[in-house]
Amino acid sequence: MRLHDIIMQENFKTDPTGSIPPRITSGRPGILIREGENAEIPCTAQGYPVPQYIWYRRENNRLMPLIIGDQMMLVNGSLFIERTRAQDSGKYVCTVNNSVGEVRVETELTVYGNLSVSLYPAQLTTESGRSATLNCSVQGYPVHSITWFKDTRHLVTSNRVRLIANQVLHITSVLREDQGMYQCFVYGSLQSIQSAAQIILSEDAPVLKYVFSRQTIQPGERFSLRCVAAGNPIPRVTWSLDSRPIPENHRVQYGDFVSIHAEVVSFVNVSSARSEDGGVYECRAQNEAGSVSHKERVDVLGAPFIRAMNNVTVVDGDSLFYHCPASGYPLPTVTWSKVLDMSIMQLLWNYKSYRFTKNYN
Repeated sequence: MRLHDIIMQENFKTDPTGSIPPRITSGRPGILIREGENAEIPCTAQGYPVPQYIWYRRENNRLMPLIIGDQMMLVNGSLFIERTRAQDSGKYVCTVNNSVGEVRVETELTVYGNLSVSLYPAQLTTESGRSATLNCSVQGYPVHSITWFKDTRHLVTSNRVRLIANQVLHITSVLREDQGMYQCFVYGSLQSIQSAAQIILSEDAPVLKYVFSRQTIQPGERFSLRCVAAGNPIPRVTWSLDSRPIPENHRVQYGDFVSIHAEVVSFVNVSSARSEDGGVYECRAQNEAGSVSHKERVDVLGAPFIRAMNNVTVVDGDSLFYHCPASGYPLPTVTWSKVLDMSIMQLLWNYKSYRFTKNYN
């Protein structure tokens, strides 16, 4: 219906006999409209004498009379707002009165603009211990709420991980567990949108946060060795016994897991210890940035035991270090023999290794 037709209809209303207090026949509690569109806030009433319409805008719980101008006009009591803007959002009160009464209706007008959001920087590379900041920049309105997620879960804040005005995420002293994907979700009247960014820690060579110590074990006892390693990327931890991979069986088991602090907890569990379980255990953590290792003896009381030794080929004149993988406790006496030409070389010692620095013919 055209505005001219609405005005013409007003002129053909008939008057009843007797006084009738005004009664509002149309009104809406809320109106949602896109910025730039025209808005109609309805307010029509019946009554006799013909009621008068006065419009107000509620500001800080006070009713302020509306100034009808080029952008606003009254038609049959209803308020028309052309080319709505963000500042037109608010609560509007229509008061209708005549000589025998007064009524009013209140409508909340919400003007919204299309939302857009950008979380930047989109990829942030930093080092452990440094600070990191992500900004969630929002355009459009109204914005009802902003919610943050990390790796698809609600972000847990703390004294170290803080939200500033809900649009800025600041992390002091970045830890490995802070790596991952971050999202800020923006919720408006008709839209919910999100933007994502990634925090990456630069490569760190592995470090050992915890290592095992030397142990002496009774036969039949259970013992466990543990190493805790950290690094970026998360390091791989391997174990050896006397420089050989640890054979896994029903008595010997090893494995690892990654803690909530992004540290690798690696372990070796031995049940019902035997003399052959003694020796030099080594855990080694390695990633693309480097490696680190720790080794220590574990002695099991019992008779001497020697693991099989591998053949070694060296160049004439070079030095050779060869370890005798013997176990048992008290530490056995080790005798070395070279029998290629039937000459015998015997070395008595307690550390079971010998450095050859010259040739024996």
